[in-house]
Amino acid sequence: MRLHPLRQSASLEERSDAFGRWFDADVDAAISLIPLVSRLGMNLERIVGKVQTSKAFSQLQNCDEDWKQAVERTEFYLETQLGASLTGLSAYAMFGLLGGGYLGEAEVLATLHTLEALLVDCPPEHWLPDTEREPILPTLLMARARWNLDHGSGIEAEGLALLGGVKLTRIRNMMSGSSPELPKDVTGLLSNEAARAWLEKRDCFLPTIMTETQQGEDAPQEAILPVFIPVARDGSMFLPDLNRNGIYRVGEKGSEESFDDYQEALAKLQSMPIAKWRRPNDQGNWGIVSAIDWRRMDLKTL
Repeated sequence: MRLHPLRQSASLEERSDAFGRWFDADVDAAISLIPLVSRLGMNLERIVGKVQTSKAFSQLQNCDEDWKQAVERTEFYLETQLGASLTGLSAYAMFGLLGGGYLGEAEVLATLHTLEALLVDCPPEHWLPDTEREPILPTLLMARARWNLDHGSGIEAEGLALLGGVKLTRIRNMMSGSSPELPKDVTGLLSNEAARAWLEKRDCFLPTIMTETQQGEDAPQEAILPVFIPVARDGSMFLPDLNRNGIYRVGEKGSEESFDDYQEALAKLQSMPIAKWRRPNDQGNWGIVSAIDWRRMDLKTL
């Protein structure tokens, strides 16, 4: 899991800003829902057939295309109930963000229970094509370790390594010997007290911080609506103001498609092998540019 650049003293605002810059497709746990849902769809297709499976998926996401293609579209996995919660779980796991525009304690615990139950029924080594590269597992391990740390329970070695930004072998070494620095508790997990003392010395570890809303004050914040926006080589992005007479044009030259709705055009770009769209240059001439990167943004701010 990619680390963040902050220190323990980082404020709530600094953490929120850093999360926005840190969060992208490489660390988005919701991306791991694609192979899980695809595998589920394949088994459903074996049972009821391709036509009925496509009909079932059209009810889930209002798609009129092949269900396998629909599942891979960004809005499909982000807008599922679990997919939306996983964004908040990432903020909690890595940055310790709790409440307000992020998940509250009850939501964190519910998401942990849901995800843990899902992965028990769908073992990652069988359901995910490359388990070690899937962000859903370190996100879960880190979030569970943080939850246990915050609530006085023992901690798994893998989760503590992620929270402390070190390799698992280092934690294993600290657990060994006649007087280990990280002893186990009666449950066989790492001692909460010892883990907390060690993390306090790790400047990269961000203790959980509650927003004012989570602490009970009347300052409600709207939830984040994450979307990924394509970025061209010149730094320009596909934003809502890139319509020409109310129309967005996306795709290869000669086979472009037109949309009058920004989110529909963005969804089409997200489904392309290489996203391409028209935008005006400095002289006002409309040309096609290609994405070289994707940036995570809040849909409400666009």
